Amino acid sequence: MRTSTRRSLLAPLRHQFGIVAGATAKWATDKTPLPWGDRRMTGSHFHAVAADLPFLLLAQLGVGTPSSGAPDDACGTHRPPRRRASRQNTGTTTQLIPPRIEGSVVLPEGRRLSFAEFGRANGRPVFWFHGTPGACRQIPNAARQAALERDIRLIGIDRPGAGTSTPHLYDRILDWATDFAFVADRLEIDRCAVVGLSGGGPYALACCAALPGRIAAAAVLGGVAPTMGPEATGGGVVGRTAVLHPLVSPLRTPLSFGFAAFVWGLRPFVSQVFELYARISPEGDRRVFAHPDMKEMFLDDILTGSRPGLRAPVFDLLLFWRPWGFSLRDIRVPTHFWHGDSDNIVPLAHGQHMASLVQNAAVTIRPGESHLGGFAAAEEVLEVLFEMWDGGRPVVGVPA
Repeated sequence: MRTSTRRSLLAPLRHQFGIVAGATAKWATDKTPLPWGDRRMTGSHFHAVAADLPFLLLAQLGVGTPSSGAPDDACGTHRPPRRRASRQNTGTTTQLIPPRIEGSVVLPEGRRLSFAEFGRANGRPVFWFHGTPGACRQIPNAARQAALERDIRLIGIDRPGAGTSTPHLYDRILDWATDFAFVADRLEIDRCAVVGLSGGGPYALACCAALPGRIAAAAVLGGVAPTMGPEATGGGVVGRTAVLHPLVSPLRTPLSFGFAAFVWGLRPFVSQVFELYARISPEGDRRVFAHPDMKEMFLDDILTGSRPGLRAPVFDLLLFWRPWGFSLRDIRVPTHFWHGDSDNIVPLAHGQHMASLVQNAAVTIRPGESHLGGFAAAEEVLEVLFEMWDGGRPVVGVPA
């Protein structure tokens, strides 16, 4: 990119950032409602994240259309948004399959966890835990289509601080399993499978450890490994940034406001930022971004999931940097790990390390793929999940 072109792009970004930062400062002093979005957001709703800033910023801006309505009750539903056409670089047009329903569950202490369902209402249930950052629509279109074709009830859940889920920082990752079990109860689901993508991996493993009678099988796609305690391993973004824990923890609220202002300033240019991020990504991730309707999915998820605010990523990082509250060696649920051998965010060693500790586990290495390779494996993941569910053991020798 020539210098003149770069300056022409940065000039409106600087202007937009100045407007948003000024509005944020005004809210901080006199609680003036913030004047962006389709509805006015007051400061109490304005949450975001600040941690591994460059990575999270680009990733956050790369991940819809807001759903309409509000939950009618403790487990309310929303009308699904209309389908939207997605224009790709190839010139083809595809349609992103919208959620069948969306809603939220009110937990016993009054907090909410929001969710989105795809596939068949009476299908075999699979919960998909989004990455960091991300929200409940961070499910590739291939998995949504497979859910329709294979009679699967596919459910994404917003962790606390994502989407319309109430912000809440757990003491440890294991605590997530209690909230998850309550949501599953309200959705009238007993036995199910779970998928954890990247930062969602530890939460899937927590459910396996705490709820072995309910989790039939688990899949972890490019999942983060422990960085504290006897089962810790080093490397990767989480491992390298663990030294920031003493700084981020007490400053998480002001850091979130500053980062949120910057992100909101870039929202008018989200498509361009996505294209830039795709161009500078590793080759394996570029192949994922080039897949039909992948851009539409990312944009849909982040624009919908961040409308009320997005504090979940900073909560995730703080929890990754702590002991998780369970041992991987205690997990007996059949678990399959998928990991790209060129992952520059969570190294392959993380997946191999965890697979060596989980008692009933197997791992598939995807040659030449980077951190987002799990999206490309979505159909395979669902197929293997049900083979494990029916067979009671991990499937070994899954082709890459």
